[in-house]
Amino acid sequence: MAKKLKDVLDRLDTDHVTPGRFLRSARKNFEITLKELEELTGIKEANLSALENERMEMSKYYAEILGAALGVHPSTILFPEGYESPAEEKLKEIRKRGAKLLALKRA
Repeated sequence: MAKKLKDVLDRLDTDHVTPGRFLRSARKNFEITLKELEELTGIKEANLSALENERMEMSKYYAEILGAALGVHPSTILFPEGYESPAEEKLKEIRKRGAKLLALKRA
């Protein structure tokens, strides 16, 4: 039974969607067990559970494999609320300081 990504997103609690919560919701929406996902991806069931429960950080490597298995782009898993992250303000400040430093070095 093919379900749409929109259905997955509609079922998520919109307060704060994490990569793990997105993964669990997508897996359950498509009625895939952890064991089936392990067999499909080669990622151990314990690691899949740890990813879903935020005990293990979602990496680009895992997002690419899981995205391929679930038919979604890895960025959808890594950034389920969009690209901005809690660190975005810090990154903006680093970019600003970096630009100043580079300007000084070029002068």
